[in-house]
Amino acid sequence: MIKSTWNGNLALGRTFWVVYVLGSILITTFITLAVYLIVPIFGIPSSQLSILVFLFMLYFNPYYIYCWVSVWRSSGKT
Repeated sequence: MIKSTWNGNLALGRTFWVVYVLGSILITTFITLAVYLIVPIFGIPSSQLSILVFLFMLYFNPYYIYCWVSVWRSSGKT
């Protein structure tokens, strides 16, 4: 499914709503929960918290690029 989405073989609605919107919500929720669970357990100070959030978001950027390209390529299927 990942390769067919990347190639634009899925419908635009499914690509946008499922992959882009729902995936973004799930990843953002995961990052938020991870930060709120990691900080109290390890007692991370606020100066290091920004680095931690940056590292989580660094992993999120390739997914955003994947979503943008998939939606763009699926737009011809409408």
